[in-house]
Amino acid sequence: MAGPGRQPETSDNEILKAIALHPDPIVTASEIASRVDMTNAGVNQRMPDLVADGLVVRKEVGAHAVVYWLTDKGKQQLGGY
Repeated sequence: MAGPGRQPETSDNEILKAIALHPDPIVTASEIASRVDMTNAGVNQRMPDLVADGLVVRKEVGAHAVVYWLTDKGKQQLGGY
């Protein structure tokens, strides 16, 4: 679901898997970035597409804090993680 420009080297499924395998039920962009080969900015650019596709839920939990978690559809895409 990447737009024009450089194609992502990290797949959507790799991002989803990083969320699924995290020990906490919710994760931040920096926690995702630390588990995949991406910067925080790169993760933040990719997350809106995953949210729009119904694979991830996004919630603001503070003035500058955002957390994510997998939807059932996201879990199904990974084969039930």
